[in-house]
Amino acid sequence: MVEEARKKVIDHFNAKDDHCIFTQNASGALKIVGECYPFCEEGKFLLLADNHNSVNGIREYCKRSHAAFEYVPIRYDDLRIDQDVLEDALSKSEARKHKLFAFPAQSNVSGVQHHLSWIKKAQAKGWDVLLDAAAYAPSSKLDLSEVNPNFVSISFYKIFGYPTGLGCLLMHKDSFELLEKKWFAGGTVTLASVMAPHHYLAGNHERFENGTINYLDIPALSIGIDYINQIGIERIHERVVSLSTYLFERLTKLTHANHVKKLKLFGPQDRNHVGGTLIMTFLTENGVVIPFEEVEQKANNEMISLRSGCFCNPGIDEVNNCLTMQELSQYFTSRTTGDYYDMIATLKKMRGAIRVSVGLATTQHDLDRFIDFVKQF
Repeated sequence: MVEEARKKVIDHFNAKDDHCIFTQNASGALKIVGECYPFCEEGKFLLLADNHNSVNGIREYCKRSHAAFEYVPIRYDDLRIDQDVLEDALSKSEARKHKLFAFPAQSNVSGVQHHLSWIKKAQAKGWDVLLDAAAYAPSSKLDLSEVNPNFVSISFYKIFGYPTGLGCLLMHKDSFELLEKKWFAGGTVTLASVMAPHHYLAGNHERFENGTINYLDIPALSIGIDYINQIGIERIHERVVSLSTYLFERLTKLTHANHVKKLKLFGPQDRNHVGGTLIMTFLTENGVVIPFEEVEQKANNEMISLRSGCFCNPGIDEVNNCLTMQELSQYFTSRTTGDYYDMIATLKKMRGAIRVSVGLATTQHDLDRFIDFVKQF
């Protein structure tokens, strides 16, 4: 049943040239790449400022190997990437050895979908590509026969809700030997010895599935994938686009009696190539930001589920709240511990926002309830 589920995952993403490695979550998939990629002094890690912290964290493996890393910034006005800046960053490191470029197919915060054509462009310049598809896969078709990133991280609960705590790494077979596993565990070797300290690693997905896999939950993936395929991912995509456009258009029109907008909506205003998430701050009639904790508490009282904070994506949060590198560096070097509540108090600048998401289970009634909720402020 586990192998049946593995085959269904490969078929769903048209990934016949990839190994499907089951992990605890998308973060676990990203960790495999981070700890096993052959970073070295001549190496480079390039990533967008719009990345989940589980991708940002790979820079620590990079730093320990004395490799260089670089962020490509995002624009304030629409939270998209400046294509010229990214093109330049990909081109200027051609002499580097073992270069990894990581980006999200869809931002987990703004919903911006970064064009998949960057995969081929980066590979043509000698880069290996890590695609974070956790936010993209639930409502957009990902065909790995058309785009061929070296590594793809997937979260299954984001696609069909159950089971939680299960993801996978889709690894192109041509990149399998590129990753250097630095240890071995139960199930990852074909042979190991104690008296003679040698071992042979497994030559397929088992090399990276440490210990006992989640064999009770993995078979449920077959049911979830069949369910998604029965509906059709294209149909889901059209539905999510329709719902998010409906919500966006109505929220932008909400104003106080003095015509001050009730919300500041971040990100693209045209909503082209954007997934089903909207990020915003609530404003008073004087244009003052209402703390996100207050909004979340009122939403809880109304039985409305939304997300607040910086969503494990500090890059977007720092841009939206106009924090400078100098302010951030001074804060982090002046203390050994802290959080964004402490940063708000110290820098006198807001952190965090409100994110609402639409997806497979969302109805128009849900959106109308949220719109009515915003009107109350």
